[in-house]
Amino acid sequence: MSSSPAVRDSPRVDADADGARTCRRLSRAEFDRAIHWATGADSHLGLDDTAAFWGADPEGWWGIEVDGSVVGLCGTLVRAPAFGSLIGPYLLPHLRGRGIGAATTSFFLDHLRGLLGPDPSITTDVSPGQRGYFEDAGFHVRQISVLMSGTASAPQRVSNESELRPLAMIPFEEVEAYDSAHAGISRRDLLRRWVAPAGGLALAALDGKRIVGIGVICPARNGYRAGPLVADSPGIAEELLGALCSRAAGEGLVIAVPESNADALTLASSYRLRAGGVHLRMTHGPGPDTHWQQIYGLNSLSLR
Repeated sequence: MSSSPAVRDSPRVDADADGARTCRRLSRAEFDRAIHWATGADSHLGLDDTAAFWGADPEGWWGIEVDGSVVGLCGTLVRAPAFGSLIGPYLLPHLRGRGIGAATTSFFLDHLRGLLGPDPSITTDVSPGQRGYFEDAGFHVRQISVLMSGTASAPQRVSNESELRPLAMIPFEEVEAYDSAHAGISRRDLLRRWVAPAGGLALAALDGKRIVGIGVICPARNGYRAGPLVADSPGIAEELLGALCSRAAGEGLVIAVPESNADALTLASSYRLRAGGVHLRMTHGPGPDTHWQQIYGLNSLSLR
């Protein structure tokens, strides 16, 4: 595998929460820079993710400026007429803990509510330390995702529950229908990127002509990231993950697993992946009808 590109140099801004702040929409070039600054060198962001996230809603990406320099970003993405995602805000590491994120989050939430209309449903992923703030804003915890990481290894045994085919060979409408039924919302723009990830692998598990699982692995800054991984049964999920791990054997691998899916945690552990940090999936309103017991791996930045 070729080496990952280095994170671009970020501006050094010595500012605090009292600095002059501006929130404005980012250009594509600014977005590419800001997402690398904000997520950091150790991020498990896929190398192709910036294009997928931008394509999901080009009007939804904002920069946070302090004294004229972009120091962070936030996404206010409309996913359906009454459903949106709040991504971030993410700030440069040396400016975190100074109140800038908290001071701008209310602006982004108000903006997103205005786009979605009355009684909106908004989803966000936050660290445990941010839970109290979002609970005060009316959010509730819907799911906990556990980051499992280690070295990818080939499967010790091969399951034959389904036939695996490249996802790109399956009619896109069928892939979208399967994914939407499990995620609870259409992810058309993201799926178009996942169907054939550059340098990665995307597979469909089939029972005859019927899709019973999908799995994606893509190069990240450090090794590979698996997800989404969706399957109708633990055996099918094992078959898909085994094929994905074979693609990345010997490389670093990370997958975010829903804590409520015990089979998913067991499967990741069987590949000697170890639990690290956690994130909270929080929603304001009912949220999508996600079938968590069939979700074995999420993707990143709230765009699961």
